[in-house]
Amino acid sequence: MAIKEKTGNVRDFIKGLINSDMSKEQIDKHEQAVKMLDEIDQEDEAKDKEIKECKDKIVSLIKTEGSSNPPEDGEKKPRSLEEIAKATLGGK
Repeated sequence: MAIKEKTGNVRDFIKGLINSDMSKEQIDKHEQAVKMLDEIDQEDEAKDKEIKECKDKIVSLIKTEGSSNPPEDGEKKPRSLEEIAKATLGGK
């Protein structure tokens, strides 16, 4: 069950609790809870939109920047400590 369905069920339950015998304060508390559920739905929609945009961006980058050819590894040869020291110290 998706978040929107769950919040919808809770929203319907809360609205069902509201009746004419309740005080104004009790009704306001229930309506505030319904507003919080609306905010949760809006945040969930924004998150879903952001995820979709990220996925679209990744696909776009793969299509424009990617290649079906894997990178070639150059031939690796062992190096001595002296060669590593010269490369690290700038040839000194």
